[in-house]
Formats: sequence, structure tokens, C-alpha cells
Amino acid sequence: VVDWAAAELRKPQTKPLFLAVGLFRPHIPFEVPQRWFDLHPLADVKLPETRPDDLTDAHDHERRSWHRWVVANRQWEKLMQGYLASISFMDFQLGRLLDALDASPLKDNTIVVLWSDHGFHIGEKENWEKFALWDQTTRVPLFIHAPGVSRDGAKTRQPATLTDLYPTLCDLAGLPVPAQCDGTSLVPQLQNPSAPRARPALTSYVFKGETAPSHGVADTRHRLIRYGNGFEELYDLETDPHEFTNRAVDPALAAVKARLAAALPNGRSI
Repeated sequence: VVDWAAAELRKPQTKPLFLAVGLFRPHIPFEVPQRWFDLHPLADVKLPETRPDDLTDAHDHERRSWHRWVVANRQWEKLMQGYLASISFMDFQLGRLLDALDASPLKDNTIVVLWSDHGFHIGEKENWEKFALWDQTTRVPLFIHAPGVSRDGAKTRQPATLTDLYPTLCDLAGLPVPAQCDGTSLVPQLQNPSAPRARPALTSYVFKGETAPSHGVADTRHRLIRYGNGFEELYDLETDPHEFTNRAVDPALAAVKARLAAALPNGRSI
């Protein structure tokens, strides 16, 4: 895929160029050349921080059988090694792609957006892959380089969703935003990373065995999840980044919970 994209960047261009470059890793199965495994010796692999009672105050995702198998067969470190190797392999390919852009005449006039489709559990909360609404699942890498607009290296915790990417690109390219777009442009945050966004980030999912959708909303600090069965979780991501303590019934966060709850959709409409 990167070979193809690099070749496209080398071609003479007579009109604006759009490239969608999809890289499969990191993704199960964790199969990449040995050199990437060698970067992460098994003896140096560290497992994620977990707690044995983590699901006591949380929604049961009914996906623990995978984790039980991994632990029983002593494969956790090996799977983590494969995950890290896959990330390193992907980083290398991304570097090749950016090098190809730097070597092309398009380098100073090209918007670059990097994102992934979801986060990834690797044993946290006895879960693997995704299929959940916690921060580990729903928070994704999102980088936007817009010449003359963004400042490389700047960061923001303002809430955003991937539905914001289309209107952002339209905004940057001077194109009209189609009426059906639910997202809003991130250009104000590219210009000023501290510029506030009023709407929390929303993610929805229907869990196995439930008919009603579950929703998670997050702002710059807190995440509220309301499941289809009515159960709620509320986390302070600043003081509790691993979401170990559900504070949905904590009076000290009642106002925060009410504010985030106001952004939850009703019924199946998302």
C-alpha cells in the first residue's frame, strides 16, 4: 500500500490530489517480519496496568473468555509483544509514506490526516480488541497537519469524533460542507488548540444480548457511559485514566453527570 502511495506522489500532478492510504496494522493477527519483534524482547515487555476487581463496578462486556484463555495459557506477554511489533512495523511504513511526501513537490501544500478506526484493549478490563465504550476503546490517534493553519507538535484534549474529519477537510480545502454531515470542523482547534468545543464526543454500540443501544460521551476530562440496560458509569480521566473507579453515584460529580447526560441521544437515534 505504501509503495503504491509513494508512486502516486512521484507522478506529475495537474489537479489536486487526494490519497486514502489504509494500513492494516496493528490488527490481529499480529504477524509482521521478525525484525519488528526483535525490537521488543519478550523479557522487556510490560503488561498494561490492571486490577483483578476492575469489573466489580462496571458493565459486564461478556468477553472475558478470551482473556481467561490468554492468562491460562501464559500468552499475555507474547500477545503484547506482537502488538508492539505490529505498531513498530506500522510506524516504519508511515515514515516511508511521509518521506515520500517530503521528497515530492507537494510537501508544502498537502494536508496530512492520520487516525485509526478505534482504540485497542489488550487485557484491560479483561477485554481484547474493542467492542466496548471505555476510553481505551473509543479514544483514537488523530493527527492533522494543515500547512499555514496548524502548528506541528501542538496538542488538545478538546472532544472530537471521526465524523468531524469530513467537514474539517472541506473547511481546509474551501469546499462546502454537505448538509448530511453530522460532524463539525476542527479548524478552530487547529488554529488554537485551546479553543473550546461545546459538544462532547459521542460513541454508540449495541452490546451482545441487549437490544437498546449504549452510549458514551466524553469532554476534556470526564466520560459518562449509559448502557442499553440502564446501567451507568462515570469516570474522571484526569485522576483515574485507567477508569478503575465508577463514580456514577458520587454526589461530587452530580453536576458533571447531568451535563454529560444532556448530550446523550434518546432511543436508537444517534
